[in-house]
Amino acid sequence: MPFAAYGVAEAFSGSGVLAVLVCALYVTDAGTDFGDRDYRLVGDAFWEITEMLSSGFAFGLIGLELGVVPDDTGDGWPRLLGVASAVVAVVVVIWLLTTLHWWLWRDADLVDRVTRRLDLGRR
Repeated sequence: MPFAAYGVAEAFSGSGVLAVLVCALYVTDAGTDFGDRDYRLVGDAFWEITEMLSSGFAFGLIGLELGVVPDDTGDGWPRLLGVASAVVAVVVVIWLLTTLHWWLWRDADLVDRVTRRLDLGRR
């Protein structure tokens, strides 16, 4: 599975090393489903710290690369910024629509239950 993660990341011009790290963390975390209380206390704390460190490291690398982007793109960086803004806007709109749909569906179910209860009380 790590080889597949590396191959997929490299095929999409991503970081194969980070893909293998994420894959290893996921497989290890998913494969250890012990019911022991001590393991849960220590294991959960370990994975939270590991996740925080790897996320911090990844975002640090991204921050280092952001200084290179304007130099590499030259005068094309405003267009790149516009495309990135459009992608972020689409993701936010999809997230909002999904959340709104879930919220309305949940509230519709609640309204349905209240209406049925009121109708039963009138009979």
